[in-house]
Amino acid sequence: MSVTEVVEQLRRAHALLSEARNAAVVAETAISEGREIFDQGTAGSVWPQVHEMRRLGAEAGDDVRLAHTAIVQAQDIIDGYCISIAGHGIGAGGRP
Repeated sequence: MSVTEVVEQLRRAHALLSEARNAAVVAETAISEGREIFDQGTAGSVWPQVHEMRRLGAEAGDDVRLAHTAIVQAQDIIDGYCISIAGHGIGAGGRP
């Protein structure tokens, strides 16, 4: 496989990670908004299920933030590898 072919595969992987990164941002926003609505709707509740749902909502937000961080790191690794084999990053040459 040529360097050009490897770089194209790296570009595709990077683009897929960009889609995943955008989805993580949307998910984080949805979780945050959902938690806010839930918290407002269940304020003062003494039901143990409500407290469990709050905990699970917080954990879901943490998981999405960790996933987002991992995606960014994966993109950085791909970009660094592209630099090492081709002398330029994924964004070089006017292509995303």
